[in-house]
Amino acid sequence: MTWKQTTTLIPDGVQTLSKRVCCHVADVYPEWIEYGKGSKIFDALGRKFIDYPCSLGATILGHAYPAVVEAVTEQLKKGTLFSLSHPKETELAELMHDVFPSMEMMRFVKTGSESCQAAVRVARAYTGREPILCCGYHGWHSWYNCTTPKNAGSVKQDVTPVKWGDVRKLEELLVEKKPAAFILEPYVYEDEGRVEKWLKEVRKLCTVHKTVMILDENVTGFRTRKLSAQNHWKIKPDLSCFGKAMANGVPMACFGGNRDIMKVLESNCFVSSTFGGDLLGISAAIATIKVLRNKAAIEHIWVMGSKMKTAFNQAAQAIMKGEDIKCIGLPPRTHFIFPTAAHKSLFWQECLKQGIFFGHAQFVGYSHDLTDIDKTISVIRQAMKMVNKFWDKPQDALVGIPAEETLRLVTTPAPEQTKAMPDCKKCGKKHWTFQKCE
Repeated sequence: MTWKQTTTLIPDGVQTLSKRVCCHVADVYPEWIEYGKGSKIFDALGRKFIDYPCSLGATILGHAYPAVVEAVTEQLKKGTLFSLSHPKETELAELMHDVFPSMEMMRFVKTGSESCQAAVRVARAYTGREPILCCGYHGWHSWYNCTTPKNAGSVKQDVTPVKWGDVRKLEELLVEKKPAAFILEPYVYEDEGRVEKWLKEVRKLCTVHKTVMILDENVTGFRTRKLSAQNHWKIKPDLSCFGKAMANGVPMACFGGNRDIMKVLESNCFVSSTFGGDLLGISAAIATIKVLRNKAAIEHIWVMGSKMKTAFNQAAQAIMKGEDIKCIGLPPRTHFIFPTAAHKSLFWQECLKQGIFFGHAQFVGYSHDLTDIDKTISVIRQAMKMVNKFWDKPQDALVGIPAEETLRLVTTPAPEQTKAMPDCKKCGKKHWTFQKCE
């Protein structure tokens, strides 16, 4: 099979925008991943890599994790979907409520985008109001996508983005817009201390202004200490969205929260999906959550992630010429900052040559062990030396084409990330190639 065959039938050759060839170092990164086991992935040529994108954060325990494989296999033998509910739906709901007490009622869907869309719809139905405030990345549905640069075909709605941490602006918009809900990711790459302060301010303001607070924990859920930001920082949202790592890479997501709010689904608010009761996803989620609860998985992830982040920043200070190189974010999900796309792409290229697969975000999982992390740290140091050697002209050492940013980083960039935006030859300002000139 050739890549041309793939792109002939599939737009850009991918199902997910951030998997596009242009989002990696084209002509260097593999076009396909054939299979994975634990912390490793293997390409069509049989090359092995330590995996850090981890299925864009969906694989938290490791690829083909035994307990999940067993749960899915056993259910597959008994049937996967029926015309009535199955007891496992209640079993998972009880487990979710036990782990996340704010989830008094819930409904299952298949993706994080769906969970956000559904939560927003429920909030609008409950309040009778249309405006929405948002903070973060919330998927591809029109209600949110209309706020992004890549919005062709999306129906324009009264949705206003709020900058993370801007309490004053949030309060102004709550008064001006009288929104149905404020949906936000608890954190992306911010420091722990700032996260707690921000979330408590949001909770207070949403209560005062009778606005539904929706916590989008599609990424932070199951990775943060105590399995969620809301548990870790003791914040009780009105509604929550979970997905990504919920079933260790098997499609599964969930939204829910306050019982009175969720009861609009028993009236004239419609959220219904044939595959909401898919028993493969439900079985995988039960198995995944039990492992995360019963083993010291989260602590292991934070220790390994912290070790890698610290080593990266120490190496950057010791080896690199430039000061604009660092690893940001909390240990389970980090991001590398470089001054230009060419510098970062050269770093990625050199790491890939030595079996380390990096992406726009690094997700450390339960299967990443000390051997993986130690090898990664060694490769990071070697790759930095190469970048340092070609600091003035990194493109001279690049075999492939520099990677473009993903839509997430365009819509919710870290403060340092704007430095890496290319200068537009038309307008002279910094922005990504698919954004329109101002």
